[in-house]
Amino acid sequence: MRFAPGIVSTKGPDGPPRFTPDGKEVYWSHIGPGGGVLHSSILDGRWSYPERVSLGAGGLDVVPFLFDNGRRLFFLSTRPLPDGRRPRPGFFTFWIAAREGAKWGAPTAIESFFSGWDDLSAMTEDGTLYLSAGEKSRVISRVPAGDGGYAVATPLSPEKTGFPALVGPGEQYLVYSSAMDGGFGASDLYITFRRGDGTWGPSINMGPQINTKAFEHFASLSPDGKYLFFCSERDGDLDVYWMSARILDDLRR
Repeated sequence: MRFAPGIVSTKGPDGPPRFTPDGKEVYWSHIGPGGGVLHSSILDGRWSYPERVSLGAGGLDVVPFLFDNGRRLFFLSTRPLPDGRRPRPGFFTFWIAAREGAKWGAPTAIESFFSGWDDLSAMTEDGTLYLSAGEKSRVISRVPAGDGGYAVATPLSPEKTGFPALVGPGEQYLVYSSAMDGGFGASDLYITFRRGDGTWGPSINMGPQINTKAFEHFASLSPDGKYLFFCSERDGDLDVYWMSARILDDLRR
């Protein structure tokens, strides 16, 4: 089922919704006129008309993540770094903004990741990143957050290739998109569960409840963990769909 038609799911590419801990605000991104990082809140039981989040000028801002109990906002951008470097066309640099009252402060670049190929990623509540970088390899790596910055990126073991979409609570699982042989379509969503020794289990296609002949990508959870959101081009546009998150437990079994 499409999520919030005409608000979050609109004509043109949309990103996955990210909710504040109380579930009363949602952030997502849109590419196109009036696009960028968008925001809506619950008013009288309905989502308000989207407003663009003010994050300063300089480029296209996409794929926001809320973390640190909603106090910080991570996003990808084509804006230049402070020294003027820009990512290659179609790729992004990483930025973080802190909440200042009802608004967001000036974003700060995560410069340690700049390679010209930094791309879509997933994030945990404490700011640990799962990302794929590299012009061709797309090997997924884990990058823990530390004091004053980020540690060295470590590829998952065994290696997984694709685009990270969602890291589950406690980093128990990772949902990512990939165009593996034997899938349903152009790009499917897969899930892998982390074992007790820190290694990762086999990649499991999330099945026909989610994947189609079209392009599926991105994923997020509602704050209470009851609903799974993902993006699909099954109807021609990259819209946001939602369903019960019980599918995650079913796949684990």
